[in-house]
Amino acid sequence: MLYPIAAAVLAAFAVIVGMLTGNAESKRKLFKKLLLGVGIVLIGCGVFGVFLWANIGHFARYLLSLRPDLAVLAQAMNQSAAITGLFWPLIAGVTGMAEGLFLIAFNCRRSGGRRWMGLAGTLVAVVALNFTALWLFQGVTALIALFRDFSYEANFGVAFFASLLVLGGLCLIGVLYAFFGGKAGWRGLMTQLLVLIAGSLAVWPVALAAASLYAMKVRDDARSRGIEPVRIVQKTPPELAAAGNPDYDYSPELFSLPVAGGLAWLGDGADGRSTVSPEQREYTLKKFDSPELVRRGADDEAQLRRLSADNRILYFDMLKLAREYTHRCAGRAALYRESGQPEKILPELWRLTALDREILADSPFVIVELVRIACRSTWVDYVVKLGPDGAEYAPEYRRALEFMKSRRVYLPSEAGHYLWLLNNYSPVNYGEYAALPLAKASYAGGLAAALELGDRTAELTSRELFDKDVTASYKKYISERMAFMGRRSLVMGTTALALKCHRAEYGVYPDTLAVLVPEYLDKVPVNPLTGGALNYRTDGASFTLTPPDSDIAVISSVPKY
Repeated sequence: MLYPIAAAVLAAFAVIVGMLTGNAESKRKLFKKLLLGVGIVLIGCGVFGVFLWANIGHFARYLLSLRPDLAVLAQAMNQSAAITGLFWPLIAGVTGMAEGLFLIAFNCRRSGGRRWMGLAGTLVAVVALNFTALWLFQGVTALIALFRDFSYEANFGVAFFASLLVLGGLCLIGVLYAFFGGKAGWRGLMTQLLVLIAGSLAVWPVALAAASLYAMKVRDDARSRGIEPVRIVQKTPPELAAAGNPDYDYSPELFSLPVAGGLAWLGDGADGRSTVSPEQREYTLKKFDSPELVRRGADDEAQLRRLSADNRILYFDMLKLAREYTHRCAGRAALYRESGQPEKILPELWRLTALDREILADSPFVIVELVRIACRSTWVDYVVKLGPDGAEYAPEYRRALEFMKSRRVYLPSEAGHYLWLLNNYSPVNYGEYAALPLAKASYAGGLAAALELGDRTAELTSRELFDKDVTASYKKYISERMAFMGRRSLVMGTTALALKCHRAEYGVYPDTLAVLVPEYLDKVPVNPLTGGALNYRTDGASFTLTPPDSDIAVISSVPKY
C-alpha cells in the first residue's frame, strides 16, 4: 500500500498547487504563477522519483506481485536494469500525469473564479477522465496500429505516452482559455470541462471510422483472392471429445513411460541416474506392450485424424494430443530398447510420420505448424537415439532419410483466421466495446500482413540462408522465423538420418559430414542462419550434431530418455 499512497499524495499535491496558483487577477501574475506551479510540481515528481529509486528493488517485487506475467520487471531488481527497463519510463509517466492534474486544477480555479467552484470542477474533471481515459487510450492505440507496420508486439507503451500528449494538448487549450476566455464563472468552468471531456472522447470515433474503412478495404482484398475464414475452437464439442477416450486398464501411479512420464529411465551414457523406482520399472515394462495400451495408441491416432479432418477448424485439444501421442510413441520405443526388442523400435517411431505427412500437414495455423516441426524433430531425435545399429536396419533408415528429404518448408497463411476474427468480433462488455477500434485495426493489420506474406511465400520457403534478425524478435519476424525453423529442422534432420544410414551400412559414423556426399546427401549441409558448417563431433560409435547458433536443436546418438 506504500506506493499507491505515495502516488495519491503526489496527485493531491499537484491539485493543491494548481488551486493555489490559478487565482491571480492579472495575466502577468497568472503567467508567473503558472510557471511557478509547473516548477513546484516538477520538484514534487523529483522527490517521488528519489523515493522510488531508493526502493526500486522492493517496488519491482511489489509490481510483480500484482502482475506476475510482467517478467521484464524482474530486471528492475538491480539498479542498471531499473534505469533502462523501468525507472525512467515510469517517472516520465508519473510526471506527465501530475502535471496534467496541476493544469486541470489551475484551469478550473481560473475559469471557475471561486475556490469551491474550481475544486468542484477539478473533481468532476478527474472523475470524467477516469471514464474517458480508457476510450482515449483505445482510440490512440488503434490509430497507432493503423499507421505502423503490423506486429504481434503490443504498442501499449507508445499509446500510453501518446495519450498523455493528447491530454496535455487539451490542458494547454484550457490554459489558453483560462488566459483569454473572458470572465470567470460557471460558464467558463463548463466550457473547460466540455473541451477536456469531448476532446478526449473524440479520438475514439475517429479511430473507429478509420479502422472500419481500413478493415473494409482489406476484407474486400481478401475476398477477391478467394480467402475463406478459418477459426480456432478452445473447447472440443462433445461429439468429438467423447470419441476414442475409454478407460484403460493400468495403474497411473505405477505406470511411467519414458519421455512421456516425466521420470528418467536412462540419463547421459552409462552413468546417467534413473529416477524410476524398481516397482515402476517392473510394472511399466509388463504393461506397456499390453493389448489395451497398444489399442490406446491406435485410439489416439484415430482421434487426431477426427480432430484434423476439417483443417478450417483448429481444436486446441488436437495440439495437446499430438504432443502426448509423440511422447508416448517415443516412450514405447524406448521400452522396446529396454526390453530387448530392437526390431520394434523403428516401426513404433515410424507411426509419428503420420503427424508430419497427414494429420498436421498444410494447416492454415502457425501454431499447428510449430507443433508439426516439434513432432518431426522429436521423431528424428529418437530414431537417432534409440534406433539399432545393425546392417539389417539400413533399409529402414534409408526409408526414413527419403521421407525427410521429401519434406518441404511450409508457411501457413493466417489470412483466413484474421478474416474470421474480423467478421466475428462481437463485444459483449464495456471493455470490449472500448477496444472495438483496436480490434478492427489489429485484425485488419494481421489480415493485410498475411496477404502480403502470401506474395512472399515462394521466396521464403525456398530460402536456404537467413539473417540473424529472425532470432531477435519472434513476434516481429514471425514469417521469417517460421521459414528458418522449418529449414533448420530439415537440415538437421536430414543430416542426422544420413549419419544413421552411414552407421548402419558401414559400421561407424563418418569422420566428417563431407563423407555423406553424394551417397546420402546432395551437398555438405550448412547452418541456415550463418551459412557456416554444422558442429559435428564423433568418436565413430556416437555423434553430436549442433547448429552453431543454438544448443537447443542439438541431436545426439547417445541414448537418453
